[in-house]
Amino acid sequence: MPRHFSQQEQELIREELIEKGKELIAVFGLKKTTISDLTKAVGISKGSFYNFFSSKEELFFTIFELEGDKLRGEISQQILNNSKNAARGLKGLIKVILREMEENPIISKIYNSDDLDYAYQKLSKEQWDEHRSLSVKALIPVIEMWQEQGGLIEEDPEIIINVIRAVISISLHKKEIGEEIYPETMDLLIDLVTEGLTVKRN
Repeated sequence: MPRHFSQQEQELIREELIEKGKELIAVFGLKKTTISDLTKAVGISKGSFYNFFSSKEELFFTIFELEGDKLRGEISQQILNNSKNAARGLKGLIKVILREMEENPIISKIYNSDDLDYAYQKLSKEQWDEHRSLSVKALIPVIEMWQEQGGLIEEDPEIIINVIRAVISISLHKKEIGEEIYPETMDLLIDLVTEGLTVKRN
């Protein structure tokens, strides 16, 4: 029978499950990380895990959202630094996301394996729709600001965001592109997309 934990213990254990989850997923990925791995790392029984999360996928989604919050913070700083220059801001925004996908061990592991497809199958469509909605809502005011300044083309902001997402998704095909020419390829693509979305001022 799962042990009863005090409120303080629950908060500490939940935080520890998240931290250990980050470590294990970064090394082994979501599919290969088991609930037993997680509970052993934290020092609780397998049954007690379900006091905190309904499944390892639910824990993963919590971690994914936390990493997303951190990334949105970095994007906000990038935008703040380039609020008056749409071209520089847009290019910086794309590069911040690409850098995070390369350097963040959790995000890198997820996107460079079949873990994301696995998570899509295990979690509800509503959860993923909400996640996407948060990402889009965070960027729409920025796109509209640059449009009002005359720096971005007059297109539906969500379409522009989807163009950015399309550029980001190409990073998942680094091996097919060729790792040696990938950096130069992405730099050129980002330049071309930025040029196509921004308005040149005389």
